[in-house]
Amino acid sequence: MLPKCRSCEYRRFRLQALAPSRHQHHDDASGPRMALSTPDPVQSLLEPVCKFFRKIISPSDETTDRMRTRSVEAVDGEEVVAWSGRTVFVAGGTGRTGRTVVRHLLAKRDKVVALVSSEKRIQEILGDEMKEHGPNGSQLLAPLEGDIKDEEALRRGLEGCDAVVCAVGTRFVPEVGFVDSPEELYAKGVMKLVRVAASLFGEKPINSSREELSLFSFVELGGSSAEGAKGALDSASHDGRILVDGWAQQDDTVGTTGLSESSFALSSDGAVFEGTLSTAGPAFCATGAADIPGGPRNLAPYDGITMTARGDGQRYTMYLKNRTSEGGFDYEASFDTVRGEWVTVDIPFNRFRPGTQADVPPFEPNEVASISLAVSESDSAGMPNYLCNLGKFKLEVKSIQAYRNPRPQFVLVSSAGVERSARAKTPDEREKSIPIVKLNPGGILTWKLIAEDILRASGLKYTIVRPCGLNDEKEDTPYLLEVSQGDAITGLIPRKAVARVCVEALDSPNAAKTTFEVRCDVVSEGLEQKDYQGLFERLRPDLCPRPVLYVQGHAQTPEETPSERESVSEEVEEKVSVQAS
Repeated sequence: MLPKCRSCEYRRFRLQALAPSRHQHHDDASGPRMALSTPDPVQSLLEPVCKFFRKIISPSDETTDRMRTRSVEAVDGEEVVAWSGRTVFVAGGTGRTGRTVVRHLLAKRDKVVALVSSEKRIQEILGDEMKEHGPNGSQLLAPLEGDIKDEEALRRGLEGCDAVVCAVGTRFVPEVGFVDSPEELYAKGVMKLVRVAASLFGEKPINSSREELSLFSFVELGGSSAEGAKGALDSASHDGRILVDGWAQQDDTVGTTGLSESSFALSSDGAVFEGTLSTAGPAFCATGAADIPGGPRNLAPYDGITMTARGDGQRYTMYLKNRTSEGGFDYEASFDTVRGEWVTVDIPFNRFRPGTQADVPPFEPNEVASISLAVSESDSAGMPNYLCNLGKFKLEVKSIQAYRNPRPQFVLVSSAGVERSARAKTPDEREKSIPIVKLNPGGILTWKLIAEDILRASGLKYTIVRPCGLNDEKEDTPYLLEVSQGDAITGLIPRKAVARVCVEALDSPNAAKTTFEVRCDVVSEGLEQKDYQGLFERLRPDLCPRPVLYVQGHAQTPEETPSERESVSEEVEEKVSVQAS
C-alpha cells in the first residue's frame, strides 16, 4: 500500500504549537509563534523566533562584525565575494556537499562550526583547511564531534552561531541498505537541530522584520523651532519657509536657460520638495547633493534606501554618490509615488545606474557620501519620463534610511521529487514518475518532506534547497543555474554548485522563506553563474504551514477527535512500514 494523502504521512513527525489553527502568511510578524517539541509533555511557548539572525550594530562603530571588508577569494576555481564576521554551523560538514559549503564559507572569512562524526574524518576530508583555519591557524574552522540526534552537542555547537546550513545525507550501501535510517536522520535529527536553533536564535535581541539605519529625519527638524534648528538649517528662506541645509536648489536655471524652480523646505510633516517644471527649457528640478551626516557611510551590509514619502503620482529620481574623493560618480534610480498618500518607498541598491557616464563601475554602497532628489521630463540618458507632468509638483518626505531585509537563518538541503512522491497516490502514478519517486528507498523522500515541514513551521527564516539529480561528472564545467518551485523539473547538478547556492542564500533576503528546486541549464555550458541575487529574485515566498500539536508520538490538528487520531496513527504506521519495505 502507498500513502493516500500527504497529510497522513506528516502526522507522525510534526510540531507542537500553542497557536490558533489558521494559515498565516510568511511575513505575519504579529501572528502566533510556534515551539518545537519531542513527544514529551507540551512545553511552554518559545519567545518569538521570527527575528533577524544578525545582531544590530551601530554603523558608527569603527570595527564591527556587520561592517565587513569586501574581498574576492577563490574556491575550486570560482570567485567568491568575501564578507568576514559571521559564524555558521554546518551539519554534515564532511559530506560531499557539506565539505564544499565549509570551503565557501571560509573563503568568505566566516567562522565555521562543522558537525562531524569524528575529528579523524575531518582531517581526512578537510586536512588543508584544518591546517590553515583550524586551532593552530586562523581559528575560523572549529570541528564539533557529535551526532545530529545529540541535542546537547547541537546546543554546544550552536551557541554563538548566526546561521545554520544542514547538508546531512544518508549513506546507502548496495545489498545492505541505508547505514543511517532516513527516519532517524531527516525527521528526528533535523527536528532536534531546528528546535535548538529556534530556541537559541529566538533569544537574540534582534528585529522581527528588518533593520533600518536612519540617514535623514526631517520630522525631527520640522518639529523643532527655527532657533533650535540652527546649524541644521540653511540661513536662507523661500517664501518665509526654512530651507534644509545641504539640499539647495539645483534646477535647470543653473547654468542653462531653463525657467523651472524648486525648493526643499521644512514642514510640519517633515520636508517638502516642490516647485514648477517649466516647458521653457530642459524641465529639470533637483536638490543639491546633501552630505550623509557623519561623513561617508559604509552601507554595504544593507539592501537599499527607503523613505516615507507622500507625492503627487509622479515619478521622481534619487541620486547617490558613492565616494567623496575626486572622480566620484553619481548613480540614479527612479521611484513612483501615490497621489496624496504616505507610502514607504524601497529602492534597492542594485537599481542604481550611472546614467550615460562611460566606463563607470557598478554601484557599490561601501562609501555612500551624498543623496539628492530630482524630477525631470527625461532621465540622464534622455529617455522620457511618462509619469512627469509639467507644471506644479510636490513631494513630501518624512525620513530617509538604509534598510536591510532579513536573511535566512537556516538553509536545509533537501531533494527534488519530495512533493511528487507525496502526490503519487496510487502505484500507477508512482510508476509513471521519475526514478527516485518510483523507488523512494527507505521512504527517504517522505522523511525529507517531513523535515522540510518541521523547518517551515519553526518560525525561523529559512531556505530549503531541492537539488535535482546529483552528478559530479562535470563539476568543473561552468553552467548557469535554473530555479523552479512546485517540484516540476528534472535535471542534473553537481554538489559543488549546490553548496554554492546554499552559501549565497545566506546573504540574500530574496531567499528567505523560500523552497525551490535547482538544476544546471544544459544549454549554458561554459557560462558561469555569478548573479545569485538575481537568481533568488525569481522566487516566491512560502506560506507558513498549519499549526499542529505533537501529542503522544504523532501530530494532532485542533479539529481531530481522539478516535480520529487513533485511526490516523494506525493508518500512518501501516502505510509507512509498507512503503519502507
